Amino acid sequence: MEPFRYSPLPMRDYLITSLPECEVSALMSMPNKKHQAAVWNLSWLSLPTLDALPTWGHTPRWFIHYMPISGAFRAITTDAVGDDVLMSKLLMSPRSFVSWFEREEQSRYECFDALGGMKWVETVLGRATEAMTRSANDQVVPAVLPSNVFHINRKRVA
Repeated sequence: MEPFRYSPLPMRDYLITSLPECEVSALMSMPNKKHQAAVWNLSWLSLPTLDALPTWGHTPRWFIHYMPISGAFRAITTDAVGDDVLMSKLLMSPRSFVSWFEREEQSRYECFDALGGMKWVETVLGRATEAMTRSANDQVVPAVLPSNVFHINRKRVA
């Protein structure tokens, strides 16, 4: 069975192409495809700023719209690969993940401390619910344009 992808676009669309290596390219080079999928899903669920990269990651000014969070990918990778239950849930449908994660003791994960505690939990559940709705409705992903992407200051970009 193919793992679910929670992000609206394939992982390669989130590359920062002006860098020789970025977090996403490092993730794409992981040899274990299940680990890669689990880490990507937890990354997308945990880091809403990734949404700027399909538009701005292909420009030399990507850093205006996306700022990596120190320690985030280490915590995400440790949690997604180091916990067999979490990894298996991250490969399931967003509906299954949400049902499980709501009841889980989230504070035991490194992401909890590294990414803002209950704010991280709210972000993960909100984005997983978004993925669940999108997959349930077979929604077509809208074109990613500068006009519909927020940059890191949460202001609309003209």
